[in-house]
Amino acid sequence: MGEPVQSELKDGYFCIDRRWKKGDKVAVHFDMEPRTVKANNKVEADRGRIAVERGPIVYCAEWPDNDFDVLSVFMNRTPEFEVVEKPDLLYGINQLKTDAQILGYDDRGRLTATDVKLTLIPYYAWAHRGAGAMAVWLPQELSASRPTMPATLASESKVDASHKVKSISAINDRLVHRKMRMTVPYPITIGGPNRELPNGYPTSFRPKRLFPVLPYIGMMMLLGEDAAYRKVGRCTIKMHKVSGNR
Repeated sequence: MGEPVQSELKDGYFCIDRRWKKGDKVAVHFDMEPRTVKANNKVEADRGRIAVERGPIVYCAEWPDNDFDVLSVFMNRTPEFEVVEKPDLLYGINQLKTDAQILGYDDRGRLTATDVKLTLIPYYAWAHRGAGAMAVWLPQELSASRPTMPATLASESKVDASHKVKSISAINDRLVHRKMRMTVPYPITIGGPNRELPNGYPTSFRPKRLFPVLPYIGMMMLLGEDAAYRKVGRCTIKMHKVSGNR
């Protein structure tokens, strides 16, 4: 074991003044104390939220480590973190544990706060135990919080699909973006048999019509005609034929 060296930083350098001999070694230890980083107010989606870092590593809260909804977590003003070594997870990671709260509503619709122990893992390690809720930016202002809504028959129901993606949870997660309209009309360009639309997609559809499109997280549900395509943002929508007059 060596001896600690006392010195001062000079122009960014830590100077060690001593008589050196062959075999001398210098061991440097950098503290990696957990810290919080506040989101820039110009980023609307993260306004009033903080992220947790330890050294160069960003942390996140994930569902397998917490028996509550991590999306309803509310962080303390001055959180204190405990570093917990987990050699059995992904060949060894360091978890962070801290006291936090879960916001919700009681039977009378009043806001409630429940104390919980929040566990964080390195962001690079998330989703290696399956898909589920995860959060990096954690609310520290009430305006950024998302209290857990009282359970309903729909929210307690299981949603399944042949193509299992996380986006199907949007069907019953009771979340509606405040800027999203649930029905949005999109026009379909006039086409014809074996013709191409101006956006380059084929169509066998002649009349011009409007179709209601229901936007959800990661998918779209729509009405339309067979073999008509429409480019909406980064999505290519195929219109399927349905019965009934519109």
